[in-house]
Amino acid sequence: MVKRIKVGDKVKVIAGNDSGQEGEVALIKGKRAIVKGLGLLVRHRKKSGEEGSEGSKDEISRPIHVSNLMPIDSKGKATRVSVKIGKDGTKNRLSKKSGVTF
Repeated sequence: MVKRIKVGDKVKVIAGNDSGQEGEVALIKGKRAIVKGLGLLVRHRKKSGEEGSEGSKDEISRPIHVSNLMPIDSKGKATRVSVKIGKDGTKNRLSKKSGVTF
């Protein structure tokens, strides 16, 4: 089975809080992907009782479901993906808009 989105792909978010923004896929776990710089959650940390430790606000990337992501082809357009099977049996991802393989 060929996956629609792979690590390192440039994608556009088509639904959710970050709709319309673009980023690069850093990690895929199951049907969810972590996109660099998108889906951020601010986590507030309390300072501990130790001397010198301070509280902080950490930004954590939350996973986005792959159905809410659309790959961007080499021409910079968000596109749907089809699968082209070569003569030797290899499967390649193909852009529906421009016809370019990924």
